[in-house]
Amino acid sequence: MGALVVRDSVFSGNSGSGGAITYGESESLTIQRTTFDTNTSTGRSSAFYGGAATVLIEDTVWSGNIGSNQGSALDVGASIPLDIRRNRFLANTDGVALNLRAWYAPPPYNIVDTDFEGNVNTQNVAGLYGVVGSPMTISGCKFIDNVGAYQGGGAHVGNTSLTATTRVEDTTFSGNTSLQGGAA
Repeated sequence: MGALVVRDSVFSGNSGSGGAITYGESESLTIQRTTFDTNTSTGRSSAFYGGAATVLIEDTVWSGNIGSNQGSALDVGASIPLDIRRNRFLANTDGVALNLRAWYAPPPYNIVDTDFEGNVNTQNVAGLYGVVGSPMTISGCKFIDNVGAYQGGGAHVGNTSLTATTRVEDTTFSGNTSLQGGAA
């Protein structure tokens, strides 16, 4: 498949088993200056589910989306380079706001200047679930007032590789709650 580019768009009030946008593997995915609001899903993420050879998501708002345990807003499950910058995940429910599940990927994952606030998951992590097999950097982010049932209210991050590093720098965790590890 070719590239998917979404810019200056609004996806609101959509429902289905795979989200407002369900997209398979592609050459590249770019989402910029877009809003995903009050979308619902019975399967994967309510706003976006998919992957690509490279992913860039900038200046996008994910708010009030209702998903499944896999993801309430954004679910990326492919082995891809991922760059998420200046996004806001606000009050998404019934699934982790940002779900990254790429266990064997060689590329880096960067989450920069992104806010996770007021997300609620009654099944697991509320803000960010990132278990990947490559280097991941979380920088300049805020995790505030997220409520998770298990494994981190704000974030649950880990690495499946013995040689890759997960770095968290210049990031704020405040008011997050969970059964295990309220912040992370």
